[in-house]
Amino acid sequence: LRAGVAALGGTIVEQMGNGLAKLAVVVPRFGAGFGMAGVALAFAGRVVGLGGALVMAAFDFKQAWTNRQEGNNGAGIAYALSGIFGIGAALCLFIGWTGIGIILVALLLAVAVLIEYVKDNKMQEWLKRCVWGALKSERYPNLDQEMSELKLAAAG
Repeated sequence: LRAGVAALGGTIVEQMGNGLAKLAVVVPRFGAGFGMAGVALAFAGRVVGLGGALVMAAFDFKQAWTNRQEGNNGAGIAYALSGIFGIGAALCLFIGWTGIGIILVALLLAVAVLIEYVKDNKMQEWLKRCVWGALKSERYPNLDQEMSELKLAAAG
């Protein structure tokens, strides 16, 4: 969530910088200051946006590995594709290849919908880790924790 907020914040700051740079042309009295501030903000926004996107991609690759280890290959592949498309889109938008970047963002959104379709929900995760679950090495250590996790899974 924080990485997504950073990426969004970077985009907002970049657009503010672009607006200040354009304002420098309209208001010549403050033009030099607005122009320099605009360029600086736009660059800082791009860097923050790129950083946030790379962190999000790292989380996607971590989820891909976790799902692969749990035998959920479909979700693992989808998370890996999300990471690849995320890095590609971030880099393309950072260097100014907007057309390719937008296509990769569209693919990223399509993969996000696919992930929501194929990933396990909280109840499925609980079932894998309960007394009868398939993940023997990750079972709940005691009945109290198993029941509290069941309550969380049922609520969410």
